[in-house]
Formats: sequence, C-alpha cells, structure tokens
Amino acid sequence: MLVRVPKAGSIAGVTSVATIACLLFCWLTNVANAQRKYPSPEAPGVVEIADAAARYLENNNNGQIRHRAVAALALVEYYKRYQQEVPKNIPAINSTLADVVSMCNRRDDNIVANKEIYFPCVALILMLEVDAGKYKEEAKVILDVLAERQTEHGSYTYIAETRPDTSQSQFAALAMFVARQHNMPMDPEMPGRLLQFFVDYQAGNGSWSYRPQLGESSTRGGGLSIHSASASSVLLLADMLNLAPRVKNLAQGNVVNGERLPKNISIYIPPRGKDGRNSSVWNNAGEPLIEFDKGDLRNCINRAAGWYSNSFAMPNRVPIWTNYYMYALERYCYFREQSTGSVGTGLGTWYDQGVDYLFSTQQEDGSLPVRNPNGQMPPITSTGLGLLFLVRASEVISLPPQDVDQNGTLGIQPGNNIKQGDNGEIIKTDAEKSLSEVMAALSDEGVDAQALESVKAALKRSIREFRQSDNKDQGDVRAFLQTMLGAKNHLRRKIAITFLSGEQNMDNVPALIYALGDPNDEVALEAHNGLRLISRRFDEFKFVDTGDRERNLEQFQELKRQWTRWFLKIRPDARLLD
Repeated sequence: MLVRVPKAGSIAGVTSVATIACLLFCWLTNVANAQRKYPSPEAPGVVEIADAAARYLENNNNGQIRHRAVAALALVEYYKRYQQEVPKNIPAINSTLADVVSMCNRRDDNIVANKEIYFPCVALILMLEVDAGKYKEEAKVILDVLAERQTEHGSYTYIAETRPDTSQSQFAALAMFVARQHNMPMDPEMPGRLLQFFVDYQAGNGSWSYRPQLGESSTRGGGLSIHSASASSVLLLADMLNLAPRVKNLAQGNVVNGERLPKNISIYIPPRGKDGRNSSVWNNAGEPLIEFDKGDLRNCINRAAGWYSNSFAMPNRVPIWTNYYMYALERYCYFREQSTGSVGTGLGTWYDQGVDYLFSTQQEDGSLPVRNPNGQMPPITSTGLGLLFLVRASEVISLPPQDVDQNGTLGIQPGNNIKQGDNGEIIKTDAEKSLSEVMAALSDEGVDAQALESVKAALKRSIREFRQSDNKDQGDVRAFLQTMLGAKNHLRRKIAITFLSGEQNMDNVPALIYALGDPNDEVALEAHNGLRLISRRFDEFKFVDTGDRERNLEQFQELKRQWTRWFLKIRPDARLLD
C-alpha cells in the first residue's frame, strides 16, 4: 500500500503549526494501524513458520483423538491455503480421518456421548473440509448430536449439565457454519437458537463469561479468549443466517471489480445473492433464513466491539491458552471485517503481532507451544491452533466449496485451483505446472504474456518436483534459470526469480543479488523478496515503493550493496555474477 502525505498547497487557507502537527499525527497513526508487515499468509516470514509447524504436525501424529483431530484439521487448511488441495498421502490426516469416520459409523461414545462437544465439532469440520461428498452420512451423525445436545437456552455444555458454556458453544457455531458452507441439510433454527443465546447472555459490559448467567453486569474470568470466542460466534452465525450481509463499500480498502476490500482481509467473499454465488440448498436469494431482532443483534455486535476497544491485548499479553485465543481472534477479525469493513479500534495490526508472537515461540522442531498450558494442551494442539491462525483458516473455510480442489467433492471442476489475486479477489488458474511444463514455457519465445502469467501463478508443483530430483538435474535447471535472467521478456525473468526464490537455497543468492539491478521494478522487487525469504531477514533491509522510477532505482542499488555485504560475510569466497 502506498501512502502519500498531502501537499502543503492542498490545505486551504493559513494552517497553524499545531494543525499541521495534528494532521501529521493522524496520518502516522493510520499508517501504524495498517496491515503492512505480513499482508497475507503468503508473505515472507509467515510461510516459513507455517511450513515448520506443518512438518511438526505431520511427524507427531500421536496422543488422544481429540488432539489429533485439531492437528489434522490444521494440516488440511494449511494444504488448502498453500497448495489449493487436500493431499491424499499425509498419514497424520488420513489416519485421524479414518478413526473419526469409524467412530461415526459405529456411533462411538467419543462422538455421540462425549462429555464435551469440542471433539465432535472438530471431527465434523475435518470430514467436511476433506471431502463433504464422501463423508456426508458421517457428518449427519454429528449434526444429529448437535441437535440433541442443544440446551433449552440454545447453547452447548457438558453432557448431563444445563448451565451454558461459551467455549464449547463457539465450536458448535463453527461446525454449523462449515456444514452450511457444504450445503448440509440443517434446520436453520438450530444456529438461530445458538445466536440468540450469545445475544441474551452477553454481560452488561459487552463481553461474556465462561459459564454465563442471564443479567450479568460484568464478566467473571472470561477475558480475551472467551470474548473472542463469543464475539466471533455472533458474527459468523449472523453471516450464515444472512442476518448481517457482507459489506459492499469498505472505506480504507482497495477497489477491486467495484468492491472495496478491507485492509486486513486477504480474500473477500461477496455476499450470497440471486446470481447463485456462494448459494446453498438452504436459500438461493440471500434473504434472512430466520426471524431475528436486528436491533438486538446490532447492539450485541457494537457492544462487543466496544469492549475490545478498552480491553484488547495481543498474544504476548495473554498468559494462558494463548494459541486458543489467537484462533478465536482470527475468526473474529475476519467476520468483523466482512460484515463492517473494519476490525475496530486497536486491532489494526492483529495479524502482524500474532505472527511475530508465534515466531518468537516456535521451537527448533517447528512446534508452537503455549505458556502455562496446565497440562491440558499438548504441543500438537497448540501447534494446530497456531497454524490455523497463520493460514487464516476462516478465509479458507469461507470459500465456496466449488472453488476449492477437494478429493471427491461433488461439483468441483477437476484441474482448477483457487488462487488469490493481488488485491484479494478470487481468481482461477489452470492446475499447477509440472517442472517440464515450466521449462518448456520459458524456452518457447512464442508463449504470450497471459500464458506466462499463468505459469508464474502455478509454480509450486514444479518447485516440489525440482527438490525431489537428483543433483545433476537440479544443476541443469539452475543453470537454465540463470540464463533466463537475461531474457528480453520481463515475465520470463520474473518467473526465473520466483522459482529460484522458492527453492530457498543459498546457492541462488548471487543470481538474486544480480537481479536487483534489473531494469524492471517488478523483477527487482521479486529478487529482493526472494533474498528476504532465503535469509529470513524480513525487516532488516526494506524497500518502499515511492512511485518514482529514479528513486526506486536508487533504493534497489542500495539494497544490492546491503545484500552483497550480508552474503560475503557468510560466504567470503563466494563469486557474484557480473
């Protein structure tokens, strides 16, 4: 995002020093609150943390099924986010899914008579997110459990108890939302009663307690985790029931196809409408699915946001259940922005701060432990919750099912993957390119610009193939890509840089440093971001697009000197490209 200070001449009349100072302060405050450091889960820094966390979960598929299910779900959303598919050969997913399906088929007590509602809800989401068509009957078993276990006040709690539990109720809300996304038959009054519970049991200060009572003047021990869980549930339930249509005009956003995107959303899903977009078997016109007091709902949402403005804190200020809080916070921020266009006062850098926190806690094995877990949250659970935050799982589950390449789900177009455009719009590309296809496209000077753009958007498969090839083949590919740095077409140069960056190999650094002198700003910036990715130095050397070609060129020349000094300290005998 490029922000320019208004010229002095644009201020009418004589402006006092105090007024200018005030304007400057406001401008700087807006910049500080913008989502800048990690604009999306694909940003350098986020991907590396997520990759390491995913590898940990794949290699540590152990413990109770309730914990394994969280880890498996996190892996599913990780692969959907970064590879646009549910992988077929990940044992940590497949073995957990097999156990869940078996439990559903035999009506195991872990499903139909579990003391808590957490695990059945996570199990439902896992099955639907992997293959809603294949596991439709098993999902119905858990939906029946949700119908049976709903209390008279609309909430969910421990079996054989009646006092509501906001923590368990949030997972029921999320399970219902995912079922709605996958067109599962469900009485809309069930999520309607749950929404009414959250509205009725909101305390006088705008928040919720863990085990709430009607008419509470303030919360007792709920804090940020329970507030985020409850406030996010209100928003997503209102969304799924078409009670709070997603906004069409979002101030402070980028305009894409006539829509303004909020600053923190990396994927914007348009509201359901008569065109069938994101439609379901429930309702095809985007009309409210139940009768509900809109005034009460609006007041509840506004009071919850007001509580945040006075009490919000980032993870490093939350001493226990930290990753649990972050997953609920991610949900709140996504649905809040989809419905209003803003996360509200103080939450502007929620994702930046969350990523930095997870980076500070990540262990060498890739796990994301929490502080003071009281023995109730093993590493695979905390890592799974942290990974769900990193990939912004609410965006992934909110995608219309037909836009995600899943195994066996009806209505999916084979060979198409979902991709996120530069400004958050959803675009489709052909299936990921093989290594041979990428090399052929780069070699053919007759390939047009549109085809090259498609190649650049679909490199992940080819990079995986490259990593699995033998050393001689890798050397040949690297040599070929380095010759592409001198290609006439800047898209060819950009693809070569993207590929060399994605390999994350220090041997490619000289080529990337060379590319910092490219006459095309896009290519030079791609090289700079590649160096940040390989070095893991995401903040040390910075580039700010000034909109001025000469000033940008000066920045790239300085960056070339800085990166050269850095590399020669690590490899004093390295040979750089001329």
